[in-house]
Amino acid sequence: MMRHKIGRRGVTLTEIMTVSALFVTLLTGLVSTGMSAGTEYSNGTAKMMADDQASLMLQKMVREIRNGVRATVTSPTDFTVVLPAVNAQGDYDRYVAGTRVRYFLLGNKIMRQENSAASTTLARNIREVAFAAETTTSGLRYRISLTSRQQGGKNFKDTTLSTTVSLRNEEE
Repeated sequence: MMRHKIGRRGVTLTEIMTVSALFVTLLTGLVSTGMSAGTEYSNGTAKMMADDQASLMLQKMVREIRNGVRATVTSPTDFTVVLPAVNAQGDYDRYVAGTRVRYFLLGNKIMRQENSAASTTLARNIREVAFAAETTTSGLRYRISLTSRQQGGKNFKDTTLSTTVSLRNEEE
């Protein structure tokens, strides 16, 4: 016959199993939440990087193209702009053609080439770029669209931006 002492301290096996089950459930929830947060952070960072790259690339190109004297869309992924010459004072002479700048897509990179010099990489991880000339009532405009792609975890995040630009020094 088993005797139980009154006032004896301790816990039963059932109590230990119940507490262990609650602890494992709580820990599983915390780990799952942490992993989800990490994935979302990675995706958000990739999207932000794609947004920033597309925005900065587009701004840089527009700033230079806007100063052009004339421009040519050679193909949907190839664009050339002729900038006005720069005089001795550092000012544009819009009546004299200066540097010829070519933008083109090479693989997943946007390249920039001045005159016939070696081309330089402006941006990487560019999925698409498209140049097009549009005739409007106010003159010729050029549409530039580009898609930047960044990887976040297992997923890719794309950002597509487009704008139109007119040449402010266009030949008449």
